[in-house]
Amino acid sequence: MEDIIENKTIQKEDWSGRKLSLLEISNCVFNRCNFTETDFVGTKFIDCVFNECNFSNSKILNCSFCNVIFKECKISGVAFSEINKFLLSWQFDNCVIKLCNFSKLDIGKSKFIQCVLHDTDFVDSDLRESDFS
Repeated sequence: MEDIIENKTIQKEDWSGRKLSLLEISNCVFNRCNFTETDFVGTKFIDCVFNECNFSNSKILNCSFCNVIFKECKISGVAFSEINKFLLSWQFDNCVIKLCNFSKLDIGKSKFIQCVLHDTDFVDSDLRESDFS
């Protein structure tokens, strides 16, 4: 059974190193939260916004992202290649993304607006109609 978090605004919480697996998180806004080494295995993110959050070495195996926006986030060492690819839709605005793996994903129409990308892998990904402006 999944735990559900919905319709919340969460401010400046430190969830680093926690196991938050098999959650359904919908219609939530996270402001300045720390998710360093957080284990989100099997979590569903639906209609969420992350503002100025830190996702260093977060684990997202089999996570779902549907209509999720990352704004001014630090995202480092995350294996996006291990997510659930069904109904994937996301946008990254002014984020620093480094040492991440987006390989073998169909991420066409994704938006990476004014992001800084360092040592990030998109090998064998479908990037058609993606925006890297």
